[in-house]
Amino acid sequence: FTRNLDSMKLILTYEYDQTSTTQLKTVYFYGTQQTGAASTTDLDAVINPNLTEGSISVKDSFAILKGFVNGADNTISASYAASGTCGSQSAVAVADGSLASAYGYIVLFDTTNTINLTTDNCIRHDVSVSTAARSVEWVITFEYAYYSKAEADDYQHTKTVRYMMGTGDPGDGAQATIATQAINIPENLTASPFTSAYIQYYGTGTDAAGTITTCISTGANCTGTTSTQASISYLNTAEQTGSTMALDDVAGFFNTNFSSPQTTFIASGNDSGGDWSGMSVEIVITYKFQADTSSTVLKTVWFWVGQETLTRTNTAFNQDSESGQANWNTYWPETGTKTFRNGAVYAAFDANNAAVAGTSTITIDDLAVGGTDSNALLFIGTGENSTIEMMAKISTQVPATFGAQTDINFSLTTDSTTLPLFRSPISYFTVETATSLAPEWAALIIPFAILSPIIWRYWFRQKRNIVFAGRFVK
Repeated sequence: FTRNLDSMKLILTYEYDQTSTTQLKTVYFYGTQQTGAASTTDLDAVINPNLTEGSISVKDSFAILKGFVNGADNTISASYAASGTCGSQSAVAVADGSLASAYGYIVLFDTTNTINLTTDNCIRHDVSVSTAARSVEWVITFEYAYYSKAEADDYQHTKTVRYMMGTGDPGDGAQATIATQAINIPENLTASPFTSAYIQYYGTGTDAAGTITTCISTGANCTGTTSTQASISYLNTAEQTGSTMALDDVAGFFNTNFSSPQTTFIASGNDSGGDWSGMSVEIVITYKFQADTSSTVLKTVWFWVGQETLTRTNTAFNQDSESGQANWNTYWPETGTKTFRNGAVYAAFDANNAAVAGTSTITIDDLAVGGTDSNALLFIGTGENSTIEMMAKISTQVPATFGAQTDINFSLTTDSTTLPLFRSPISYFTVETATSLAPEWAALIIPFAILSPIIWRYWFRQKRNIVFAGRFVK
C-alpha cells in the first residue's frame, strides 16, 4: 500500500561523566501556532535560540510541523533561513486527502547545522490546500565546552525540561480547568530566563468543526493572572478524528509570573462546538541558568516502555509474550539526593477499521508508593485508521526510592473487545538532583593537621616567606 508522511527521530538516553569537558544537549523551542480558520497562508516562525555556551558545535536540528487536513491531497512544504525572513519553501511530504475524516499530521523537516545561535532564524510551514491548526517547533542538538570561561556569558547555560500537567475535559462554551501542576526549577536563573515555554494540548479528537481556546493562569478556570488566550479552529468532519494538537506560547507569562524555585500554574481550555472527549496537557520549558553557581539541577530523562508488534483486539496491552502488563526500567546512576518532580507515560493508539466506541486507560502501578496513577480517554472508531494520542501523569516517585535500575509496573488497556488497537508507549521523568553537577571550578582542600608540619619545616629550612597557592582542577 502507499505510504506517506513517514518521518523518524531517535531519542537516546545515556550515562556520562559530569566532569567531561565537552558535553551534548538537546533543546526545544516554540516556533508558532496558527490560530483562527484553516488557510494556505505561509506560517513563518522566527526563533532566536540565544545559546551562549562556549565552543558550540550544532550536531543536528530539525523542525516539527503539525497540522490538520482533509478533502484533498495536501503538499506540505518548508524552508529554513538563518535570518529573520524566511526563504522560498520546497516540498517535504504529501498528506493523503482521500480519507473521509479530517486528521492531524506530524512531519519532521531537517534544517541545518549552520544556524544563528544568538540572532533570528526563520522556519516556514507551507501547505497547498486549506489546513487548520498548523504549528512549528524547533529542536537543536549541540556540543559545547561545559567548563568554558572564554566569555562571561559562557556560564549561562540553556536546558529544556518537561512537566506533564494532567488530563481532563475542556469546558463546553467556557474555560474549565484541565490540569494543575507545580513547576519547580531549582537552578539560579538569569534575568528573563525563559527563552521558550509552551503548552502542548493533545485532544482525543472531535466530531464537529470546533474551536479550542487555550489558557494558562494562576487561578482555576482561567482566572487570576492569565496568559493571552489563543483560539485554534479545526476542520469539519462527520466522524471523530484522530488526535488534535495545539501549542500555546507561554514564555512571556513565565518570565512575568514564575517565582523561583516553584510556582503552581493551571491549564484550561474552552471547547466551542467540537465535543472533545478529553485532553492531555504538558509544558515544555527552555530556560537559561547560571551553571557556575547552580549546584542543584533539574533534568528530564526519557525511557522506552514498549511496542505492540501486532494489532490486537484483546483488551490489554500485549508486548510480545507479556499479557496485560508490561514493565519498563528507569536508570539513575547519579550519587547524592534525587527528588522526583514529575513524570509521564505518552501512548499512541492506532484504532483500525471498526466504528465502535471504547475507553482506554493508562495505569502506572507500584505498591511501594501506595497506589496508582491512571488516566482514561474516550474514543470512537470511524471505520478508518485513526491514531489517538494521550498522556498519563506520574505524580509520585515510582518506585519509592531511586535505584541504579528499577522496574516499573504498567498497563495500557481498553474496555472494547472488538476494536483492533496497535499501541506504543514511552515515558519521561523530571528529576531534581542535589549534587554539585555543575561547578565550573572545584577546590582541593588540604586539612590543616597535614599541612602544618609541612609549613613548619618549610619555614625553618628555607628561611623565607610562605606563599600558599590553592590548586584548582576542572
